[in-house]
Amino acid sequence: MGRVLAAVCVAAMVLCIAALPLLGQRGPGWSVWVVGAAALLLPVLAAVLLSGAARREDAAFRALAAERDELAVALDETSRHLDDTRRAAEALEAERAGERAAVETAVIALSRKVQASAHRIQEEATRMAQRHAADHDVLETSMRVDHAAAQHARQAQSLVALCGQRRPGQAWDAPLALPDVVRGAAGRITAYGRVEVSGDPGLAVTGRAVEPLIHVIAELLANATQCSPPNTQVLVVIRQVQRGAVIEIDDCGVGMDPRELDRVRRIAAGEHEITISDLGEVPQTGLAVVGTYARSLGLRVELADSVYGGLRAVVRIPEEITETVDNVPDVLAASVDEPPPVPAPVGADIPEALTDPRSASDPVSSAGPPVLPQRRSRRAATGRTPTSGPGIPSVQAPSTAPSAPPAPEPTAEEAGAWIGAFFAGTDAAPLQDTDTHDPSDATGPRRTDDDAEQR
Repeated sequence: MGRVLAAVCVAAMVLCIAALPLLGQRGPGWSVWVVGAAALLLPVLAAVLLSGAARREDAAFRALAAERDELAVALDETSRHLDDTRRAAEALEAERAGERAAVETAVIALSRKVQASAHRIQEEATRMAQRHAADHDVLETSMRVDHAAAQHARQAQSLVALCGQRRPGQAWDAPLALPDVVRGAAGRITAYGRVEVSGDPGLAVTGRAVEPLIHVIAELLANATQCSPPNTQVLVVIRQVQRGAVIEIDDCGVGMDPRELDRVRRIAAGEHEITISDLGEVPQTGLAVVGTYARSLGLRVELADSVYGGLRAVVRIPEEITETVDNVPDVLAASVDEPPPVPAPVGADIPEALTDPRSASDPVSSAGPPVLPQRRSRRAATGRTPTSGPGIPSVQAPSTAPSAPPAPEPTAEEAGAWIGAFFAGTDAAPLQDTDTHDPSDATGPRRTDDDAEQR
């Protein structure tokens, strides 16, 4: 503003000086009068202009100061509101964290009780089979009960894992070969008979990783069997790689669209953590549990489209938890319903002399590989029990011709101990029902609600 007033005064002086020659033509008095008037009026004009500008500037400054004070008050109030909101949010978060911790603690405690109950059921089923080793119906029932209890224990362990508790319900004190890990996992799902295992049997996992890895493979197998037609197989291939091992699981389902596949891939790989609070009304625990154990064990889990039309799950096991197995028998060609004996978890009671089924005095042991007792079809309850067939010991008809004395029949204790070793070693993968699950039957095993929460 001051620069404007100075410019006005200078312009007025220049104008007066320029007008002096013109005024001088009218007489010398005019020039003197104009110069005197300019000398008097210009300072007055400048003072008036300066005072008005000063008043306007003072008013503007006062308005700005008032606005600044109002803004400061508003900022203080906003800061107080933000602090109150932050404290309320922290209190609410602490309250929710406490409630969540209490819920998780309760879920863990209840799940542990379910696991303990399931293990007691398995023990009782084993004792029942030992007491009634000669009764095929009792053996069938005991195996069904044991199988159901193993699935209940798996579901309970899933809840425990999603609550942040990584400690498994069972502990293993010795390494376990990867084929036995896969078979143990297959024994914990409903459609165990659809699982085919092949590949390299020369690797094992350390004892601390056995139970979590069995759980991971069981969840992936349950997912594969539930999301593929019941008359198809789930193919499992075990490979030894440069730094560890790889287990590939292929199903023949319909696959997934790319967006959904990317979502579940991130969950299974452990990139997107899912806790028990994130399950929602329809809990899907399968891949969430896989991701949880993938983070804790250092597993690398990948889901991709399979060449068989469904999905391929690849589990890479780091070399830190793998060991080389010496003198591993070539048993991968067998179906999962004929599992080899495996080391039992800590606390399992397996008769030392019968850890191998072939050590029992089986009358058909010399004729071929050992076979498990087969279920008897309920349709034949009123008829004659089959005396021959796949997996059924041959029974010769009475004859008057002299023959060699028959091999001694196994005692109830020996047969029961064999069944107990089988139960404890494989988490009771039940027998393949050759009467009710005909391989030629297009419908395959009936799907139950056990695996309905997968994916």
